Amino acid sequence: MIVGVYGASGCGRGIMPLVRGQYGTTLMFVDDGCAGTLVNGHRVVDWAGFLALDSVEKRVSIAIAASRVRT
Repeated sequence: MIVGVYGASGCGRGIMPLVRGQYGTTLMFVDDGCAGTLVNGHRVVDWAGFLALDSVEKRVSIAIAASRVRT
């Protein structure tokens, strides 16, 4: 299983330890604005890249605090 935290800014960085504690599996950030980088040791991919990953099961946690961005 692959789990992505959508949003690599402050909220996402705060959520990642919780996701790691619950799933402890392949984790990454999903963020269209900074794909191709590392954030706190986790790979960052864009949404299309996340969808293209080869895995039977994928999950995403939305971690975007800015309401303008979420809409």
